[in-house]
Amino acid sequence: DKPVYVKASEIRTRTFGAYEVHGTSAPLDEDPSPTVFAAKAAYEAAGIGPEDIDIAQLQDTDAGAEVIHMAETGLCADGEQEKLL
Repeated sequence: DKPVYVKASEIRTRTFGAYEVHGTSAPLDEDPSPTVFAAKAAYEAAGIGPEDIDIAQLQDTDAGAEVIHMAETGLCADGEQEKLL
C-alpha cells in the first residue's frame, strides 16, 4: 500500500542521421541510443540518479530491449544486466 511517485518522464528520438540498428562492430559511444538521452534528461529533471531507483519499468517490446535498456538508463554497467534479472 505504499504509493509510487513519478518524478519525471522524458521521451527522445534518434538524432538526425543516426541509424536504427547498430552494426556489431560500431562503437556504442558514437551513436548513443535515445534511451541514453532520455534517461539523463529524466534524472536531471527529477534531481536524482540511477542509484536512487528502487524499481523501474523499461521498454520491452522485443526480447532484448529491456536488457539493453538496463545499461542505457544507467541502472547497471553494460554487461552486468544479469544481476538485475
